[in-house]
Amino acid sequence: MIRNFIYKVIYDKVKPRKQHNDLTIKEKSLLAGVAGSVAAIASNPFELVMIRQIHEGTLSVHNRQGYSSLLIGM
Repeated sequence: MIRNFIYKVIYDKVKPRKQHNDLTIKEKSLLAGVAGSVAAIASNPFELVMIRQIHEGTLSVHNRQGYSSLLIGM
């Protein structure tokens, strides 16, 4: 969702400056790479916490860390 939003925002800003109606495949690829990189950097901490919370469910009760919120999980 983040990646698609970033791609659309950048695409809308770049497209009107072009004389023709669409971007080339190279321009679209570069845009997709930038949008994907930014989305990965933004969502990685949340995925880390999710994995930690999932893994905690497999541990015995005395080995659990007690991740009750996003900030504690980081």
